[in-house]
Amino acid sequence: MLFGPGKIHKVLPPPLPGGKKYTLVIDIDALTEITKTSKYPTLYKRAGLDFFLDHLRKDYEIYLYLNGNIPQNKYEQLQFKIDTNGKYFTGLLYPETGIKERNQFSKKIEMLDRDPSKVIFIDAASPYDHPNVINVGKFKSNSKDRLLIELLPVLESFTKKNLDDVRPEISQFQNISKQSLTKNLEDYISSQNINKKK
Repeated sequence: MLFGPGKIHKVLPPPLPGGKKYTLVIDIDALTEITKTSKYPTLYKRAGLDFFLDHLRKDYEIYLYLNGNIPQNKYEQLQFKIDTNGKYFTGLLYPETGIKERNQFSKKIEMLDRDPSKVIFIDAASPYDHPNVINVGKFKSNSKDRLLIELLPVLESFTKKNLDDVRPEISQFQNISKQSLTKNLEDYISSQNINKKK
């Protein structure tokens, strides 16, 4: 007897009718640096984090991925530190969902129960091949980092243009260093006549 591929488990609830068209899944390491030197971890936010999330939540459903480096008993504490008023994130995703495999976002996007052409993963791992991933690298609190501020107008432009597929647009921001990503974002903003956020 032959068996077909196993049924893919959906990790998100079905999208709401008339809900937001685009989905962001963001690894917590892309947004913060978390120290683990004490009983109570210290969280440092990447520059512009609140501004970034507050603007994008209007057009994207945003899910925060809490990776396996974080103790399970710290999930709620860290979520509260990032999103004190509970207004940024549509929900949370955990390691046991399988949305990441070997520290890379899975290409089985159907597990999100969302249109793959309208899903963007923002990651902090080393660059890897994935049509939906923008890698902003890990944040270090002692560095001068403006990547979220630079990325914001680009992501906003996708929804304003009502893109049928975000993947061709984000392909130019993939598999490159943080320095090259900054330059490519600036070039894209200039070529598309996008107004930068102040």
